[in-house]
Amino acid sequence: MLSLFLAVAALAPAPVRADAFAQGNAEFALDIYGRVAAEKKGNVFCSPYSISSALAMTYAGAAGETARQMVRALRLPEPGAAAHEAFGRLTRAFNAEGKEGRIGLVVANALWGQRGFAFKKEFLDLTSSRYGAGLHELDFQADPDSARKTINAWVEKATRGKIKGLVPVGLLERRTRLVLTNAVFFKGRWAAAFQKGQTKSEPFFLGDGGKVDVPLMHQTGDSGTFLRSMMGAMVLFGVPPEEYWPYDITKFDDEPTPFCYAFGQNYQALSYFRLDPPGTTPADLLASIKKNIASGIPVMFGFTVYQSIAQSNTNGGKIPFPEKNEKIDGGHAVVAAGYDDTVKIKNKTTGAKETTGAIMIRNSWGDSW
Repeated sequence: MLSLFLAVAALAPAPVRADAFAQGNAEFALDIYGRVAAEKKGNVFCSPYSISSALAMTYAGAAGETARQMVRALRLPEPGAAAHEAFGRLTRAFNAEGKEGRIGLVVANALWGQRGFAFKKEFLDLTSSRYGAGLHELDFQADPDSARKTINAWVEKATRGKIKGLVPVGLLERRTRLVLTNAVFFKGRWAAAFQKGQTKSEPFFLGDGGKVDVPLMHQTGDSGTFLRSMMGAMVLFGVPPEEYWPYDITKFDDEPTPFCYAFGQNYQALSYFRLDPPGTTPADLLASIKKNIASGIPVMFGFTVYQSIAQSNTNGGKIPFPEKNEKIDGGHAVVAAGYDDTVKIKNKTTGAKETTGAIMIRNSWGDSW
């Protein structure tokens, strides 16, 4: 086995309840999609996260039976402050991902209130601290259409011009006191881009038995697999030693022998679980990895390989923390077998900083496992 040290960055801890809220959001999303699809013919595109975020801000100002009904409708596992903290962590995580520069992702919330209206300070403080939704004062009483144009201009700017005219003419009136808006902008590239010349017109079979010709994208290659799928396959089929089933990329689709499948018995009692459900912060994930390693439980994860990995060939197997603009060379599946909070690793890239703390990983690629 090849043992390496992988540099990690230490972050401050945060509360953990992300998995339950992610599950609730998923249930809410499916419910919303089902209702919209039932009422609308043709293709359906909606953002359940935008809807749940806006309703969560509304819930911040609700009380009594209204609040209880909103908790049920939003599928919130915990009411009150816990729910708002979870939404806040999710919003901050999304915006932090966008700031990394690898994708374009911005989540923006705002309150638009009647100028001079006495909104409760607790409500304004909560929506500002958890949702980043500052209060913008407008005069709906004097000119509701001017207020509408101001809101639409903000939404158009926040979505990089993708959403125009969100609030239609006549929706706002002189009695309007508060409008909540949520805008999400996302732009990302394919991890493996499709070639335009590989798009072909082929039949697409409909639910009623009919078919239509549509342009379908094509791509051929080894796209790998999700680690959780691989663990499930291990439980079913096992992993034979290299000597019985040598690695040969040309035999990628060949069927293993019955003898090889017999190794599956070695893995049938294997239990595995996910440490990073949606919304888990990097700090919580790192703490969980170290806790499991200290308990003698190995942790497997996908490892993105950056150009600076080449430095590990001359520094004793120490992989430096990548710089922001480094190019990706590929990826591996690795196992975390230990950690050292004191080891120092310097990325030799110009301007890079030295990091303290690393995870020891074992790489399983090739015939020297």
